[in-house]
This record gives sequence, C-alpha cells and structure tokens, in this order.
Amino acid sequence: MRALTIFAMPAVTVICPTFDHGPTLRYSLRSALDQTFADLELFVVGDGVPDVTREIVSELAKVDERVRFFDNPKGERRGERHRHHAIAQAQGELILYLSDDDLWLPHHVETLVNALETSDWAHTISAWLLPDGEMGVNILDLADTFYRDWMFRDSHPPSPGLSQTGHTLALYEKLPLGWNPAPGELPTDVHMWRQILAIDWVRPRSVPALTAISFPSPPRHDWSAEQRAEELARWAARLSEPDGQRALEGQVLATFAQRAAWEEKHATLKHRALEAQLARGSLARALGRMRKRNV
Repeated sequence: MRALTIFAMPAVTVICPTFDHGPTLRYSLRSALDQTFADLELFVVGDGVPDVTREIVSELAKVDERVRFFDNPKGERRGERHRHHAIAQAQGELILYLSDDDLWLPHHVETLVNALETSDWAHTISAWLLPDGEMGVNILDLADTFYRDWMFRDSHPPSPGLSQTGHTLALYEKLPLGWNPAPGELPTDVHMWRQILAIDWVRPRSVPALTAISFPSPPRHDWSAEQRAEELARWAARLSEPDGQRALEGQVLATFAQRAAWEEKHATLKHRALEAQLARGSLARALGRMRKRNV
C-alpha cells in the first residue's frame, strides 16, 4: 500500500456532494484517496443523507484524516448551497468535484492540477457507462467559441461532467452566485458552468484525457443499492490495474472512432442531398428560362 503523506495546507479541495446513493460512496471516495497526487482534502457534502452514508464516511475518516463530513439537512433541489458553504471552508487553491457514484482513475487529480496551472477552469473527457456496457462520450473544446456558445443555446447541452471538472478557488470567489439552485429544469452543473463561461477573462481548458468514468443513475433506476455498489466494486478493482485502465482507454478510442465514422457518413449524405437539391434548382431555372423564350 502506498504510504500516505499528510500536508498541513492541501493544494486541492475535493467536493463530493451526496444524497442517497449509500454504498457506492465508499468506492467513489476510495478512488479519490488513492490518487497519485495525495496533497488534498476531501469534503463529503451531505444533503439529508441516510445513516449508511454517515457510517461509510466515519469509517474512512478514522483511517484518513483528509476526509471531512458536512452533515447537512436536506436542502433545496440538489442541495447546491451546501456545496457553496463547504467551499467557503476550503484550504486548497484548486477545487475539484466528484459524484458519489463515479470513479476516478489514479491520475485524475494530477492531470487537472497540471491543466489548472495555465487555466482557470478545466475538465477531462466526459465518459459514462450504461448498464449494458455501452459507453457514451462527450467531445468538447471549451476554448472554442462554438462549444462555449452551445452551452448557452440549449437547456441540456453537452457539458463537462461534474466528476471530470475542476477550477481555481480564486475563480469561484469571483462568481456572482456560485453553487445555488438552478432555475426551472436547467441541470445544476450547466447552471454553474454558465456562470463561469459568462466571465470574459476565464481561461477554460478541455483536456483530451480519460481520467474518470461515470455510472449515471437514470438508466439504473430499477437497480438496488447493492447492485450499484457491486458494479462500482468490480470497476474499482479493474481500474486499479494498468491493464484495466488501458482497456477502458481503448474503449473510449473505439467510441470516438465509431462516432467519427458516423459523422463522416452523415456529412457525406448531407452533402450529396445538397448537391441534388442544387442540381434540381439549376434544372428548374433552366426550364423556366426555356419557357420564357418560347412564349
């Protein structure tokens, strides 16, 4: 087991919001504590949690003093304001986020720390697994105005996942609101990212690296807590080994390749349809000129 070094002033504060996912939290937190970059504090931000969550966090806090629990009552919507109050107590200069049912690869924190040396807000590849093993991936480059504008056009745009994202504390302190309940049906994370992107001096960075994997709840709505914990346990064991990490990276590359092939086919078909439409238009105009001459 890797020796743990405790730092008086951690460089990174990890915010892990949690509500009722229970035992999956154990594996998510473990993935944060087993990073190659150990200079961090881990804030578990409760939002009306059940007793099983308190037990899990208490167990981890006994063996790792980097863990701190914020046992809040259930707040509005997803308890966003609890995150805001936790960040107010952060000692780290960088703020990273982790969902309570996602896993970080061992180099996640190190990757984002390096990215945030030259940016204010950064994220890695957003990738998620469906129950049948199919992978979903978001391709974004938020330094490109096309993708930045897209974040404001749609109510549910492709956006960085919470577990793949981090920013500087200095940036957060300049936000107009910080974490707060999103209006209407707007996703919580999108509401937060829009605040960041609305600031003209912000330097975003999209890192083309796989450092985390998400296991979204909606397609697993009929799973028991035990089933979800067993899934994360299997993946946590797999991702702790280099071969498992390489296999997952290969799956992401395959997903990219499949999407690129589909998009090339779609673009080709669209181009052919446009050419046919123009040809029909040219023919119609020629016939029109002929009719005029014959009148």
